[in-house]
Order: sequence, then C-alpha cells, then structure tokens
Amino acid sequence: MRYEVLKTVAKSELDGVIFTFAMDFDNDQWIDYIESLVELFENNGGTVYFVELETDLAERLVRNKSENRLLHKPSKRNIEQSEAGLRYMARNMRMNTYEGEQLHGNWLKVTNTDIPAEK
Repeated sequence: MRYEVLKTVAKSELDGVIFTFAMDFDNDQWIDYIESLVELFENNGGTVYFVELETDLAERLVRNKSENRLLHKPSKRNIEQSEAGLRYMARNMRMNTYEGEQLHGNWLKVTNTDIPAEK
C-alpha cells in the first residue's frame, strides 16, 4: 500500500513527501525496496534524500513513552507491546548502517541519542 501511495506522489506535481520507516539493513528485500523507491522517484524527475536516525535502545524506550509520541501514534499506547516490539527489532534487525555505508548518494546519518526532540 505504501508503494502505491508513493507511486501516486512521484507522478504528481507535489513539491515532495516525507515518510518514515524502520528497516533491517541486512535484509535484501528492504534494500531492494529502497532501490525501487529511488528508481520510482528519479524516473519521474524527482530527487531522493535519506535521513537515517540512529538512537540507542535505552533512549528509544524513553521516547517511546513520551506524551507527544503517545498522542500521535495510537499503536504506541499499548506500552508493553510497543516496548516488546522495540526490543525485538534491536535483537533481530540491523537498524542502522555501518560507518561509511550508505545506500544512496543523498544520505545523511544523524545520531540523535543526545539531541532533544525540540532541536
């Protein structure tokens, strides 16, 4: 479904779109998906920029319970289930690139463990 929405956006006159997701950098299906998105937008005259956010698990667990997160993400309101999901991903997925690794030329990695959300 996400791909179909993005396909519509790529072919539109919109100035751009921002979307987020968590991915496993060791999973070839995710890598293929990223490459397909780049191709989709670039074939329609767009430019793709990636911003990779990296935060340690302890801070992610704190942020997961923040008032803002709970207000805007109903799926996070079951805190026990949401925390279990975060821990599962931390154990079973490589959620960040290695030093110097990037999947696309327009790639910015931000380690934001010590950066407050307001900034």
